[in-house]
Amino acid sequence: MKGKTEMRRIRHLLIGLTLATLGAGSAAMASPVAMATNMTGKPQYRASGASWKPLGVLTRLSPGDSVKCGPGQEAVVMMFVNGVRFRVASNSTGTVGPNSVRGAELMAGAGGATIRVAKAMTGLDTDPFLARAGLSHQRLDKSSPGIMTAGTTTFTWPALEDAASYTFTLFDQHDNVVWSVRTNQTSADYPSDLTPLVSKRPYVWKLSGFGESGKPVVSAPWGIITFLTTDDQNQLAADINALNAQLAADPSDLTPLTLEVERYAQDGVFEGAISTLEDVRLNGQPGIQDSLADHYAMVSHMAVMLAANAAKKDSADSGDQY
Repeated sequence: MKGKTEMRRIRHLLIGLTLATLGAGSAAMASPVAMATNMTGKPQYRASGASWKPLGVLTRLSPGDSVKCGPGQEAVVMMFVNGVRFRVASNSTGTVGPNSVRGAELMAGAGGATIRVAKAMTGLDTDPFLARAGLSHQRLDKSSPGIMTAGTTTFTWPALEDAASYTFTLFDQHDNVVWSVRTNQTSADYPSDLTPLVSKRPYVWKLSGFGESGKPVVSAPWGIITFLTTDDQNQLAADINALNAQLAADPSDLTPLTLEVERYAQDGVFEGAISTLEDVRLNGQPGIQDSLADHYAMVSHMAVMLAANAAKKDSADSGDQY
């Protein structure tokens, strides 16, 4: 019964997400200077003069915002300017300033990767949608978090069961069809006479398979890819590895894992960002599902729709009813 109630909530929230993405929108926070990266319990936050709201991991905070922790609660806030973190302890309230949190405890110094990622977040303005997107995306290359080397023109995909031919389609962030090809192979070359694909921008790919009779097969995978230069790939890998090392040194502190999300997003690698948000260690953390939906929305309307359709299909397969 509980599972069915949750699925109904997901469906209704996804409908809200779709409407918001297609035009309703929501006001974003002004000039965020910090972000919640780790917490215990369910702390709250509020902007000056506003009402208290649940604080979530990855929630952006602006100067003057307050973070309140009740009994047994705790929140860690990281400043964008230098990666320094402050702990708001149980039964206390912290007030965010331009480069510190008044009323909070200064934590140990941040590592080099943490500082680099944090500084690049200065001025970022994101406001998560209240929804949970479907976890349906796949990777063209299982060994890569959605990254292709800039200049690569050959696309290869896994064979689909019962498929004799395929249609492979690539969409940009505005939902335009950049390229579509029909072939009986599991690879195709991007035409040289088309506009070159841009680095550090996510593209949605969608694969449709057809049987000998021309009837579509059941499976229709999709995913997100981003083109990066070799230098950018190496720097991204170095930062992710450094953050993983910090996480391994103190598994109880999820700050490095949340920063991995941001680091991937800085290079437009949303497959990596979304996959990290789906990490079991972040499962159940306040704000994670909101941020997951937000990252789908930052890719494109197409990504939102595909995720919503996957959630509806999962719900139908489970036998849940309105």
